[in-house]
Amino acid sequence: QQQQFGGGGSGGSGGTLTSGGNEYIHNRDLPLTMMHFFQQQMWKSFIAQNPFLNKNPKPRIVFDSRISLHRGEWTNAHDIASKINDHLDPDIFEVDVVDDVAALSVAEQAALYHGASIVVAPQGSSLANVVFMKPHSIILEISCGEKSWVRDWASDLKIRHSSVRSEGPSCNFEGHRTFFVRPAALVDLILDICWKGTKKKTN
Repeated sequence: QQQQFGGGGSGGSGGTLTSGGNEYIHNRDLPLTMMHFFQQQMWKSFIAQNPFLNKNPKPRIVFDSRISLHRGEWTNAHDIASKINDHLDPDIFEVDVVDDVAALSVAEQAALYHGASIVVAPQGSSLANVVFMKPHSIILEISCGEKSWVRDWASDLKIRHSSVRSEGPSCNFEGHRTFFVRPAALVDLILDICWKGTKKKTN
């Protein structure tokens, strides 16, 4: 069953874990020991405050669309999530669409990212929540081809990272950008990851 989070808020204070301003500096600003603390320990207290976000044991695919932010939004996230949902057994997988991660409290963000097997999101500050993801989970980052600060964090935390190239003229803009991903390429990639995972469990 496809679910939607964000947009109207969830009673939280909002906010994400980022470096100052728009810059993301790898271990100099966030030492590896601190990243491991977030990944291995801090999420436990956050999830204890939001147990309803961590009850489902099914593999969860989280699409972070940023639609409600009106900047850096992923315009066809809902379309791709719907196509993924059509191909997956709802008794085995859960598909969630998050339109505004910043509307969730930090605790809710931590629980959401920690509970995800796969996160698909445009490049942006909400991806700092990668520090809460489990080792060997997967982050698919949509970008216009810039150097990824998330890749270094994911590598240190033993999270699998892949870049997905946005298409369309918006990537040429210096200011407001929107992201669009060709559905066939991303749908096939995600389904391949999901089906390989289920085969490993049954073998």
